Amino acid sequence: MIRWDVDKYNSMDSDVAPNAIGRHSHYNTMVRESTTTLGVTSVALVLTVPVWFTYPAVRPQVLDEWGLTGLDAGIVLAAFQAGYLLVIVPAGMLADRYSERWLVAVGALGTGLASLAFAFGARGFLSGTALRFVAGLFMVGVYVPGMRFVSSWFPTETRGRAFGVYVGAYSTSSSVSFLAASSVAAAVDWRTAIAVTSVGALLAAPLFSPLPTTRRTRVSRLLPSQMAGNDTKARTTLQTTRPASPCCGIGGISSR
Repeated sequence: MIRWDVDKYNSMDSDVAPNAIGRHSHYNTMVRESTTTLGVTSVALVLTVPVWFTYPAVRPQVLDEWGLTGLDAGIVLAAFQAGYLLVIVPAGMLADRYSERWLVAVGALGTGLASLAFAFGARGFLSGTALRFVAGLFMVGVYVPGMRFVSSWFPTETRGRAFGVYVGAYSTSSSVSFLAASSVAAAVDWRTAIAVTSVGALLAAPLFSPLPTTRRTRVSRLLPSQMAGNDTKARTTLQTTRPASPCCGIGGISSR
């Protein structure tokens, strides 16, 4: 007889709990969906993170073309981090309230567009600083909600491994993108190098459209009356929070 371990199957709905076969089938479905979610979110991170690191890779060429001082070039670099730090807490609050998959999609789209504008529209210190700042604002919408999105799909016993894959995708992308951007800038020019990485971020946004909406489940404490009698007959109350319909969100983002 299959015994239902609530911690192991913490993503299940209470309506499938009475049937052991249904529980097992539901668990397998959740494993497939969670693995797909981790893969898509990691790929989106790989495609978006290069926007962060291409400017440092091409900074010498930008400095020469714009006639910047070392301080000016450093400010343009810091503008991205400033935008990121400014909204990191609000991004976490939004991830608590709205669908992470849409937040990540919007973040990737905004990051790509701001970076593309930098590649073809920035003409000096002021415009370059402003566009890098905007790219940093949107970048936080990719990393923080993406981590929350991964967390919501994995139980505690496998969540660490999922985070390892996610953070590994970030580290891999950051190191490879620096080398790739330097090579493209040397072969063509720095604007082309930044434009190529910008397109990657734009491609990441639509990846989240087909993903299933998250289902969060938490286990409440057993009531005293439930603790009485045989443990095998004690029922654990599951409370599942389902996302509301898109019409209840703001700007088309589903609320929870």
